[in-house]
Formats: sequence, structure tokens, C-alpha cells
Amino acid sequence: MKKSLERCCAGLHHKVDLHITSASPKQRSEPCYSMTVVDIKQSLAKNGKFAIFIVPQGRETEWMFFSPEGQTELANSAGFERVIITMLGRGHRFVDMDSIKKELSSKVMELAPKSLSSDAQVPFLSTGEDLGNRVVLHEGNSELSGDFVVEDVDGDGGHQYRRLIFLSNRNVVQSEARLVADKTGPKKKKGKSSPQASDHCIDHGYLACQHHRVIITGLAWIEGILTPGEEKRSLIVGLGGGGLAMFLHQYFKQLSIEVVELDPSISDIANSWFQLKEDERMKVIIQDGLENIRSKESCATYDVVIFDVDSKDTSMGMSCPPQAFVDQEFLTQVHALLTSTGVFILNLVCRNTDLRNQVVDDLRAVFPELYSIKIEEEVNEIVFALPHLRFQTALEDRKFQESPYTVFQTKVKDLQQIAKGQGNSWDSSLDLCELAQNLRIV
Repeated sequence: MKKSLERCCAGLHHKVDLHITSASPKQRSEPCYSMTVVDIKQSLAKNGKFAIFIVPQGRETEWMFFSPEGQTELANSAGFERVIITMLGRGHRFVDMDSIKKELSSKVMELAPKSLSSDAQVPFLSTGEDLGNRVVLHEGNSELSGDFVVEDVDGDGGHQYRRLIFLSNRNVVQSEARLVADKTGPKKKKGKSSPQASDHCIDHGYLACQHHRVIITGLAWIEGILTPGEEKRSLIVGLGGGGLAMFLHQYFKQLSIEVVELDPSISDIANSWFQLKEDERMKVIIQDGLENIRSKESCATYDVVIFDVDSKDTSMGMSCPPQAFVDQEFLTQVHALLTSTGVFILNLVCRNTDLRNQVVDDLRAVFPELYSIKIEEEVNEIVFALPHLRFQTALEDRKFQESPYTVFQTKVKDLQQIAKGQGNSWDSSLDLCELAQNLRIV
């Protein structure tokens, strides 16, 4: 048993990896079980001293199971003085709950409170008897991002999801898409097995990432986006699995989409495993986003520029975007690419309050009108920056009787109606109007 200790704001958490020898000739280096020991106040321990909670496969990235705050909330809800939250290792086979209990029963007693009786019965808890299901489809290595896996997992409501996860940060899903039955009929397999030969395909009408859903509302700031036949241009920095780009392609026919991605491995994954398709309206450019924008002529070319790119260096407390993307000089170049009635949309993930405020100050120095929508239970904040004053007019020069909030909500309502009319099924869980109500002036 290999142990390390981590303190967090909610109390004392012990991180424990448990390796169990397997007869499999292809044993992965990843442990069979990764555990977090969470202690709560004795006064809250209504159900006993010690319990083991098994996290179903595929759900280990949920806030409740991997974040210190979520783990503490889970332990408090369980009502045991000490709870061992146990993740099931990727690449290992787990038959059922009984086999896990048999394998862990003696070993986890090393982590039991000292006051626990040696003959005490330790309950195993979970969200049900179902251990979930995870199938690793592909493993690879990116020179820029390290080792990664593409896997299918079971989710809520009987749905299956495909995920891209970088093993350097295995608690974060880099990209996720919902799978649906392929109604086009069986495909003939030629040679090696292909992801396209599966009986499931990617549902490009479903946005798995909440921040992508909020980004879509930002299109409402584009003047003329709802006018039939009026072509608009978009530039996205950061591809991932291509879910955002494919959604835009499917529901906004008047929008051409140019995506810039630094890592060629990501583009390969998006094409091979997430069914990204390029055509005359959708182009992917393999290039550094900074270089791409700096090389463009300073002319009003794009109606929307979207930054959805993560940083490999999170030491400063900002994981999206890299610092260089929000430097004031670079933001000025972004401004120069936008039409006067366009919008710059930024996925900002910053835990450092001072740094976040500095980013906002730099944005405000370039873009005179800023709005944002904070995503609940996530660090993500989606910032909408307008290149010219349009709604936040000075008191002495009021041009609008309606507030920016009312204007935005009306535009989003119309945007959703137009998108729904594109002949594709609309995801019933996606309510752009509800998201629009969370708009705030920055």
C-alpha cells in the first residue's frame, strides 16, 4: 500500500493507492484502487465509525467524488466517522460488489480508526449495486499533452458517453460526447477494428460540457445572427473532441467555423473517435493559436472569436486559457479581428482571485463592454466581450430603454427558436433561456 497525505480546507484527507497483483500478462501500472480517507466530526457520525464507499466506474470525475469539498459532503451524508472513498482503477476488471468486498475487506482494516473493534462489520456503500462500466477503446501519447485514453462509460438515464482523458490529470474529462444508436445499419469492417464500425455514433446535438452550453448563448450578441441568408464567420481556438464546433455546424447553418488546434494528436482523436467532419464550412488548422491570430491581418473579419483552450501550466491558478492569451497586447489583436457588431467569448477558469481581476482589467482596457455567466459548482466563467459600446450606454446618452439583461434574454430566446428549427432533434436538457438569466455585467 502506497500512501501520501494531503490537507484541504474541509479537514484531513489521506490519499492512498492500493496495488493488487494480477495474473493478467498486461497489468497496468495504474492501481486497482485509489482511496481517499475522509474523517468527519464525531457529532455528525450518526451511523457508525467506519465505512467503505465504492465509486462506480466512469463517475470518478464527478465533483462529489474527486474534489475535497465534494468528498467531505459525501462523508457527512454517509454519517460515518471515517469513510474510505474508493475509485476503481482504469484498465482493471471488476466482476461485482461481492468480489470487491472480498478483495478489500482485510486490506482496508489498516485504514480503520484505532478505536474500531477488530471484529466490527464494515459496511460497503455505493450509489447502487451497479459498479458502472468502462471500456478503454484507445490509448496513446501526445508529445504535447502526454498519455491519454479514449473510453466509453455508462452514465445516467441509461446513456453511454465517450470520453477523452489525459492521464496527467485523470480527474478531469478533457472531452465528452453522448453516444446514440447508429440507425444507418451495420457497417462492414475492413481490416482492423475501427471506432466508426461501432453500433453507436456520436450525438452532435448534445453538449456534455456545461461551459459549451453557456458559450452558445453568447452567439446572441452577434448582430444579424438570426437573419436568414446572412453569413457569419467564427474562429475557435481549442478543438478538444470537436463537440462545440460540430454543434455550431449542425444548428447554425449560416456560420462558417475555423478551428485552430495546437496539438495534431487532438485533431486525430476528434476525427477518429468523436466523428469530427470537415467540409466547406468547417476547417481545422493545426497551429499555435497565438501565432495564428498574430499572423492575421488586422481587419474586421470574424463575427465571433472563441477561446476554449486549456493551459498546461496551472501553477499560477489559471487553467484556462494560458496567460499569453489574455495579455492586453494580444487582446488588442483579437479586438482588431472582430466586426463592430461581433463578440469575443472567453472560457476563463481561474482560482486565483487577484489574477482573475487582472484578466478582467486587461479585458476592460480593450473591450468597453463586458458580461459574464458563472457556471454553478464549477470554476468556469464565460466572459462575453463586445468590441464597442452597444448596450451599457453612459447615463447622459441613454439610447436603450431596455436593460442589457432584457435585450440579451430576448435575443437568446430567438436564437434558440432558430436553432430548434434546423431540422435536427433538440436536446431537451439544453435550455439556453434559463442559462441567459445568469448574465451579469462585469
